[in-house]
Amino acid sequence: MKPLQLLVNMVFALLEKLGLTKNEAKLYLLLLDLGSSATGQLIKKSGFQSSVVYHLLGRLQEKGVVSYVQQGSQKIYHAANPAHFRQLLEQQEKELQETKDAFERELPQLEQRRQQTTSNSIHIYKGKQGLKTAFNDILHSATEYCVYGGTGNFTPLVPAYQQFFEQERIKKQIVQRNLFCTSETREDAAHQTTKYLNPDHNLPFSFVVYNDNVLINIFDDTPNVTIKIESPTLANAFTNFFNDLWGRQ
Repeated sequence: MKPLQLLVNMVFALLEKLGLTKNEAKLYLLLLDLGSSATGQLIKKSGFQSSVVYHLLGRLQEKGVVSYVQQGSQKIYHAANPAHFRQLLEQQEKELQETKDAFERELPQLEQRRQQTTSNSIHIYKGKQGLKTAFNDILHSATEYCVYGGTGNFTPLVPAYQQFFEQERIKKQIVQRNLFCTSETREDAAHQTTKYLNPDHNLPFSFVVYNDNVLINIFDDTPNVTIKIESPTLANAFTNFFNDLWGRQ
């Protein structure tokens, strides 16, 4: 891909992240290049049908990035200064922070309602996002957990998330004990202790135990599957099994 086309694609991607559709971004950039324009010129240069141009102009006006001046019987449209998007981002950040604050205030009550209705239960998560959802609960609620099986490395699956998870785990001082089935040893991170089992005993899954929960991670499936079992009895049994193996190493 040529450098100029790459730059254009990056600009389009940025405008889409800022809330414009691809066609809205195209018309906004065209108007930005022209400085000002009547609809006739926009229709001609954009290649859009007239009804599409009028619709897009209306949407861009609603978003505050296009305005017009009435000159006789014509409307002359102008693109807003690109710095407007900074104000839009600041407003979005403010609204997001307000939403986060409201969520944090309501979270204890929501969790209490969930605890009142949750007994032994099984949840199945599929794919990368499902894995993240399952492991986020460890960061949110655990002070320690243990891992059995696998190599302890899901970096190829979710590299950015594993880095985030480790940073958060260390920051929150969550203790992690591992029994990995691999011949490749590695240096432990903070609040982490690892022992190694015979790699011949490795299985295509691993389990994680924390609080009253057991996570079973099946990485050989496509997409991967994470099964969360909420059961104090099962979690206690897995913990005893883990501690027995731990003591033998």
